[in-house]
Amino acid sequence: MVPDVLGMDTMLPTFGTTALALLAVLVLLFLLLSGPLCLKNDPKGFPPGPRPWPLIGNIHQLDLNSLYKSFMKLSETYGPVFSVSMGLSWVVVIVGFDAVRDALVHQAEVFAGRPKVPIFEFLDMHDGLVMSVGKAWRNRRRFSIRTLKSFGMGKHSIGDRIVEETEFLVQHIAQTEEKPCDIVSSIQPAVSNIICSLVFGKRFDYSDEEFLHLITLINEDVKLTGNAWAQMVNFLPILKHCPGPHRKVIKNLVQFTKFVKSSIAKHRATRSAGEPRDYIDAFLDKITE
Repeated sequence: MVPDVLGMDTMLPTFGTTALALLAVLVLLFLLLSGPLCLKNDPKGFPPGPRPWPLIGNIHQLDLNSLYKSFMKLSETYGPVFSVSMGLSWVVVIVGFDAVRDALVHQAEVFAGRPKVPIFEFLDMHDGLVMSVGKAWRNRRRFSIRTLKSFGMGKHSIGDRIVEETEFLVQHIAQTEEKPCDIVSSIQPAVSNIICSLVFGKRFDYSDEEFLHLITLINEDVKLTGNAWAQMVNFLPILKHCPGPHRKVIKNLVQFTKFVKSSIAKHRATRSAGEPRDYIDAFLDKITE
């Protein structure tokens, strides 16, 4: 056996790793430098917008913590309707009152769809009222509006629920005995209770730990989904495997889903078919027809 006098057996693996790393860097540099020259401004049928780079699209031109500011700035160059590439996805941006009104009011059906949001898809949440599209979404939306109206939404009868909850709110604030307090922490449970009375058929006490925990989860997710890293995960879904705030969003959604499933199970055990007490009962009646 020839001795490894020069240490070649040790050097070769190191050289191979270094060469691969160097090659990867060179390929990335080539893509980034040649991107502005080789990519089209926008795909066929999309309005014009800033020229994207490979892989990252126009992300380098956007402030992910304040997207609306970046979009307003770009609209000064490309007009009220333009396209941007968000990583692997193309997005049409509409800026300004007139353009938004034309899209959402005059062309409501055309813009009624829902985009795919990878963070929600990780939990298979693409088939509900908020995230679904097409015929399924229209059917669920029609049923939901009709059902919620039957429980008072949009009618004078909802005023009774609001007045009742306002009385609880006033009592809760009175307990502070004129000491300084965070009014938001009182108003949010009050508003949530009005929604809960329609959906779950009950209200929660302002000191109910589970209720307050659910509100905290929702508040956290609203903040975290607007975080720059969470936006990056939506634009480049492969990043879901990396650590980051998006994992907290998913964890919170799992907890909230458990609460909803538990409420549905209780409704199944106590409901009377054909006599809905709330939205959940009405939905259970519908799917068992």
